[in-house]
Amino acid sequence: MYGILHQSLVAWILAQDDGHEMLERVMERLEYDGKVDEFFVLYPDAFSEKFVKIVQEESGVDEDTILFESGKNAVQTLLNNGFGDILQTVGDCFYTMLVNLDSLHFNFLASFPEMKNPSITPERMPDDTLQIHMFGQRENVAMFGMGSITASAKALYGLDLQLFHKVKAKHVGEEDIFVAFVDPTAYPPDLDTTYLGMSSSHLQLSRSVTTSLLPWHVVFNRDLKVVSMGSKLAIRMRENCIGKKISNFLALIDPVDVKWNFEQLLSVGDKPLVLSTIRDKMKSAEEYNQLLEAEAERVAAEEAKEREKRLEADEKESLNGDKPDAFDEFAVPISLASKGKYGAPHPQFQGRGLSRFSIGSVASKRDSTTSIGRRFNRMKDVETIKLHGQLIYDESQDVLVYACNPYIFNDVQMEKLCITLQDIPIHTHGREVLYQGMEQSRAAEKATAIHQKLDALDVYSQQISEKKSVIDNLLHSILPPQVATDLSMGKIPEAEEYNCVSVLYSDIAGFTSISSGVPSIDVMKMLHALFVKFDDLADKHDVYKVETIGDAYMVVAGCPNVCNNHAEKIAAFALDMSKIASETMSPLDGEPIKIRIGIHSGPVRAGVVGRDRPRYCLFGDTVSVASFMESKGIPGCIQVCFSQ
Repeated sequence: MYGILHQSLVAWILAQDDGHEMLERVMERLEYDGKVDEFFVLYPDAFSEKFVKIVQEESGVDEDTILFESGKNAVQTLLNNGFGDILQTVGDCFYTMLVNLDSLHFNFLASFPEMKNPSITPERMPDDTLQIHMFGQRENVAMFGMGSITASAKALYGLDLQLFHKVKAKHVGEEDIFVAFVDPTAYPPDLDTTYLGMSSSHLQLSRSVTTSLLPWHVVFNRDLKVVSMGSKLAIRMRENCIGKKISNFLALIDPVDVKWNFEQLLSVGDKPLVLSTIRDKMKSAEEYNQLLEAEAERVAAEEAKEREKRLEADEKESLNGDKPDAFDEFAVPISLASKGKYGAPHPQFQGRGLSRFSIGSVASKRDSTTSIGRRFNRMKDVETIKLHGQLIYDESQDVLVYACNPYIFNDVQMEKLCITLQDIPIHTHGREVLYQGMEQSRAAEKATAIHQKLDALDVYSQQISEKKSVIDNLLHSILPPQVATDLSMGKIPEAEEYNCVSVLYSDIAGFTSISSGVPSIDVMKMLHALFVKFDDLADKHDVYKVETIGDAYMVVAGCPNVCNNHAEKIAAFALDMSKIASETMSPLDGEPIKIRIGIHSGPVRAGVVGRDRPRYCLFGDTVSVASFMESKGIPGCIQVCFSQ
């Protein structure tokens, strides 16, 4: 299903009291890699069903209500995606809009080629209630459709519909019937203007003019037997269709509730009728191309004979002293005769480009147990011609005239079906519809491509953000956060002076003996285990780790974060680290190690040293005294000195 359902569903979620939180929960459970509400994206039906199911579970609202209320958002979704002008043309009243909805859906096929559009038929009842018959090709979409119709009635015609679900379909392809209570303004006025100006209509068309105006028409009587067929359609058939059942050659596509019954077809009225040729009754692309090539050769041969006659006549005139006109259109070389006038293709075949038509592979048949499934399969069959038009009843002859054109909206279909612009009458605007369809299709493809690129950019941005977060965390573990931020912006922060801080140095007593007496890997493991515990203590006591050099570990309190209780923090840290050290065994003799700790409080200056590998360093007598306290201290003890 395309993204219109998803966009409308997301809009409904966000309208709830806890909408944003609910949407986050739904997205987490969907586990979908990408956006779930791209308008032109075709999502698998199973994914759409899962989406609705999760929303139902998270919201506690029943599925029908969710779909109906989401359907109300569909009109705004269409407006947001540039379909507002189309919605304004669907009809002057609500009933007319319903009649034209199937045409609107077919118009959307250029942008949404895989759309399984529902078929909607309105029926005005004697009591002025309105029955809406809906045939869907998916389960549980009727409520979404009726929500859309309800919102359209309000937005376009100011009608507040009261709906009653009279008949609910149990399976795909079955009929949903809704009853709507509306006022008379929902219906068109009972005014027949057909007779106005009819007295001026005296046109009686010849067969050739009818063929030119309606080259794809079909006329059939009450027995459903064909009495007339347009030349463009007749030439595609394997046999003469006159006098035979129309259902032998053409299949009904839409409206889906109409059968091959004369009275039923009479009731179609102003709704469009879509038919499809039946594949085994229609010439294949190869056969049709062969027919056109044979006809082209025949016409070329006749023209060549005619030119030969004219040239012979010109030679006789020349012998008599007469010269042919220098601009005589027949004074051309014989070698060009087969190409028609002045070497151009014959008008009958101009623009056909016979050699460019390719024969597509036979589309696989999908079995379906329902009529609507079979009709959808026929609609998607790329090797049959779909006809779109209207039925007109000729009372004088008691026949139905189907005036139609091929339903095509891209050049791929034209090539598959060997249809050219010359096959579509100019007066029908079929060519303009083709151009519009091609433009819509390309616009939809471009929009989808843009959305995909934007989605990819969002993913890349998220990845960059995550990597930047990792880098920032690493920098913050090496440098103070503000210093790291300045460096990431290309700034070198100025050195700062702190009036009073507490500095601590520690080292391992007998480290030289340990490092020379055991493998270096064991020394590294011991130091890593010890320093990781010291790092945890630094976080616990809010002291800043300045550096480690070999077995030496240096921290400071009161810098870079200024505080008044820096001495208390550093003292508590020293006690805990001494305890941790006593629990760490030496790899040399298996005995607990002992560390010397020196502490001194006083002023320091702190700043960044270096550019490529910057370090945050402390300078001043306080640092030197703390180092001296440590180096002259007693193993397992803490030596402290303080100066004003």
